[in-house]
Amino acid sequence: MQQLRGKENVTKSGKKINLYANIGSYGDLAAVIENDAGGIGLFRSESLYLENSDFPTEEEQFAVYRKVVETMGGKKVIIRTLDIGADKQIDYFGLEKEENPALLRLIRMVTENGHKEGIWTGICGELGADTSLTADFIHAGVDELSVSPGAVLSVRRAR
Repeated sequence: MQQLRGKENVTKSGKKINLYANIGSYGDLAAVIENDAGGIGLFRSESLYLENSDFPTEEEQFAVYRKVVETMGGKKVIIRTLDIGADKQIDYFGLEKEENPALLRLIRMVTENGHKEGIWTGICGELGADTSLTADFIHAGVDELSVSPGAVLSVRRAR
């Protein structure tokens, strides 16, 4: 496998692709570097909350994000804003225990604050393809829904 380090990510048919690693914390970066990932495709920012007994300050969050970006040396780093809920509960958030606690309110809050800073927001995967939520996402101001090819038309119809 080591002979693949430093090589471009090209399919057998010659198509170049981006190959990024997902991380849950700063501690995962060593494996990212060791395995020569092209960047970070998903930095799970909720780890900053799950590893603390109170809300991390803006300065604490910035310091971690900065270390990750600097360590990646100019390679792409995508930070997921926050994924808490059914499988990841954080007591100090004070959210009610529901299947999807305050999900739409959180999406609306993230979208509004992102837009204030000129940042687009998107929802991808199965959640983005949930046609029972499409109108809610649009109402919350989400800019992009990224879904599997087979779900595009049903989401379009649901809008």
